[in-house]
Amino acid sequence: MYQQKIPAEWRTSTTVLIKKKLDKGVPSNYRGINILSPALKLTTKVTTNKINNLTSLADEQQGFRSGRSCTDALLELRQIVEKSIECNEPAFICFVDLTREFDSDQLKDVLHLLYNRQIPHNLIKTIENIYTNNKILAQIERDLTEPIRAGSGIRKGD
Repeated sequence: MYQQKIPAEWRTSTTVLIKKKLDKGVPSNYRGINILSPALKLTTKVTTNKINNLTSLADEQQGFRSGRSCTDALLELRQIVEKSIECNEPAFICFVDLTREFDSDQLKDVLHLLYNRQIPHNLIKTIENIYTNNKILAQIERDLTEPIRAGSGIRKGD
């Protein structure tokens, strides 16, 4: 990892489809989860921990944080609304739908953000290499497809 290179054998993941809703004939009722090689998963975990130790998030941010849940966010929202009513003051609340945010080509933006936060170059390069030249095997029931070149976006399950 000190060389920021990711071995070719780590670059193939298996995508498993998880059914979200009852009608299995509708493709949008499935969610794809990537199963990474254990070595790559460990590399992503170590890299994530190093970045987390170098940065901090706003306390108000609930998403993508360990130990915080949707229930915590709803409780905080309820307290804000109750305080607003009690003080007879308006509450301005904004909801952002990130349902498909990481499906598009966001890697350049993520790398730029890390650069602006003064994350060390070797960690940024490691992340860039993790998402370059990857292949996916799709698992359909018990069968696997031939390797497919991975497109853009951030993997779910990573």
